[in-house]
Amino acid sequence: MSDEKILPQTGAEDGEQENGQQSGTDGVGALPEWAQKKLKEANAEAASYRVKLREREAAEEAAKQKLLEEQGQFKALYEAAQAKVKELETVAEQVKRLGDEQAARNTAALEALPKADKARIEGILAKAGVTDPYKVRDLLDDLMPSKTPPPGMDGGKVGDSKEKTKQADSEQHRQAVRGRYHLRRK
Repeated sequence: MSDEKILPQTGAEDGEQENGQQSGTDGVGALPEWAQKKLKEANAEAASYRVKLREREAAEEAAKQKLLEEQGQFKALYEAAQAKVKELETVAEQVKRLGDEQAARNTAALEALPKADKARIEGILAKAGVTDPYKVRDLLDDLMPSKTPPPGMDGGKVGDSKEKTKQADSEQHRQAVRGRYHLRRK
């Protein structure tokens, strides 16, 4: 095989010149038959590689198009997620605003109390370590001095059984809250 020599192409891809004829001394026809056979095989192999290359390039282009389409879907998903984030940020801002408003109402309720009651309730809140404004509100509701007069001071309605039941229910509720927040009565 070392004496075999393949000449470079000078014309069309199949080894012939453009007019379809072979030239005398420079053409493939001047080569021995075995060389012509090898040259045709090499040209056929090169043609098959070119076809495979074109097919691969087409497949790569199709894959790029598919990827771009998928990225378009990802973009839509991303935009939907961004819209959801904005919605949740709005909700979070509302929750914070409402919590701040409740904290202000809690502070106003504490300020309206007499000093002794205020100090007692603030001590209980500090001991319980409750910081959530809504839990503080629940505790304040349970710990605030009752606006109903004590038994016997209700203007002659001593025998009213509904009032006694209401007071008993209120006391049970206070005890349940104390148990929930592990508070003890002093």
